[in-house]
Amino acid sequence: MSGEERDLYAQEGLRALPRLLGLVDRNPLSPTYGCFDRNHWHYKAIDFPSGMSETGVLPLALVYVNVFPGGARYHRQPRLRELALAGMRFAARTAHPDGAGDDYFPYERALGATAFSLYTHTEACRLLDVREPDVLAFLVRRGEWLRRHDESGRLTNHQALAALALANLARLTGDARFRESAAARIDRVLAWQDREGGSGSTRAPIPGTRPRR
Repeated sequence: MSGEERDLYAQEGLRALPRLLGLVDRNPLSPTYGCFDRNHWHYKAIDFPSGMSETGVLPLALVYVNVFPGGARYHRQPRLRELALAGMRFAARTAHPDGAGDDYFPYERALGATAFSLYTHTEACRLLDVREPDVLAFLVRRGEWLRRHDESGRLTNHQALAALALANLARLTGDARFRESAAARIDRVLAWQDREGGSGSTRAPIPGTRPRR
């Protein structure tokens, strides 16, 4: 990718940043401080936060650390780091005791949302040099759940993101167990590939229905 193409991506991302900041609860006195799911904390449309919304912490970390074209005003702004940490701590407060998160349904323990959020949180921690024990302990708990669980469907993107999240957690903690689990997920993704390099994604059939051919 050329420098011009990277700048174009950065500019589009910066255009969306005000909207992202509008999605997060920025009130430190609010019990949902750090929640990126506006449908939950503001509109009260759902009674639990979607775990996939937790990925909002990474864009804040990226614009805090980097100077993108047209984004100098965000560089090293302390409030962005505070909000990224608040997002991770909100995720820790609302996760299941075993570290898993929900996505579409309460008590779902969705592997996709858990993996995607773990990757974005570990990457944000790396960029922001986060060393707060409570945040790291939560990420380890989430990683342990991901290391021990799977999903019924064959969703290659979930497995690939789980591998990336676990590899990042291994870098963050130095724990070889997460690195080994990441390698196992990569082996699975490669085993699912056909000779042309594709793998596709399938979900488990709904009881009482016939699978598509």
